[in-house]
Amino acid sequence: MRIVLRSVQNALTALTEREAEDIKGLIQRCRSEVLELDMLVSYHLQAASGYNNDGRPKVNTLGWLSKSGKLSRIRERLRDRRENLVAALVGSLFTIS
Repeated sequence: MRIVLRSVQNALTALTEREAEDIKGLIQRCRSEVLELDMLVSYHLQAASGYNNDGRPKVNTLGWLSKSGKLSRIRERLRDRRENLVAALVGSLFTIS
């Protein structure tokens, strides 16, 4: 997701200033959601004991159960942000100057 956000941000150079500002705002909101998700996983859902023998992180199962509503809301907001970003980018392609 971060790679996609960086690529989109690089593509903003061809847009008008207003379009670029609108899309930058959308990207910033996406970043905030990704950061919130990253913090939730890193600090609440990953078990303190570290990693399994196969190198995968251990998870706090109870934490996942207790945070499932919050995870669903973040997922929905990210989906909405993605749709808004796609709509803004597609709309910028068809802007009449």
